[in-house]
Amino acid sequence: MSERNTFTKNRRKTRTRLPRSNQRKSWSLRSDRALTEAQSQRSDRALTEARSQRSNRALTEARSLRSDRERTRLGRYVATELSPKLGRYVATELSPKLSRYVATEHVATELL
Repeated sequence: MSERNTFTKNRRKTRTRLPRSNQRKSWSLRSDRALTEAQSQRSDRALTEARSQRSNRALTEARSLRSDRERTRLGRYVATELSPKLGRYVATELSPKLSRYVATEHVATELL
């Protein structure tokens, strides 16, 4: 028994360690915590775009920017952009004149 313990102790002493960068890399592939850290480094915009392009999870309706107006039906894909004024993401649509997405709001027209 004492020989085995001595062998184990010697083995621990002579064990070589990987460089720290390699050690972290292999550890991160197996760790739940490391996966969470990697996900938290993604930007909010990238996550929002990825979610909005899934047809099964994209919202089919969006409330108007004004609470007194009715809901607006949206297409299959919903583009969103951060509105600095509102401090949140709003539904947008492609404007051919501007060649970019602009915030949209459904304007109800009344027929006389």
